[in-house]
Amino acid sequence: MKMVTGKSSDPERLQQLKAFDDSKTGVKGIVDAGITKLPPIFVRPKKDPSVVGDRTVSGHFSIPVVDLAEYNGRRAEVIDQVRRASESYGFFQVVNHGIPKRLMEEMMEAARVFHELPREEKAEYYGREIGMK
Repeated sequence: MKMVTGKSSDPERLQQLKAFDDSKTGVKGIVDAGITKLPPIFVRPKKDPSVVGDRTVSGHFSIPVVDLAEYNGRRAEVIDQVRRASESYGFFQVVNHGIPKRLMEEMMEAARVFHELPREEKAEYYGREIGMK
């Protein structure tokens, strides 16, 4: 199993990441254990928050929105919007997708229920491998 992608010259951090992955509890497991200090693997070096990549950004930003209204005939445009938002921000909001509000509420409730399961039950679903349960 490959746990960490990319290169790291810090063997201690890699060891901590492996221990975190092997615990199969995720961040909620750390919180449930009653931590009082943020684990070092979650602390990144300080840098100027106004610099993202090679660009300087203001303190005010907006979340990219992908509008699926009248999607027909706009497939390439929508794909490009998703690609640009993913590459630039790592996330985006989709509107006018047609998914009923009730279904979204049920999905959020299912996520809450899952995260409240005992650690042992959640552990069988935890992993970084593609194609797991």
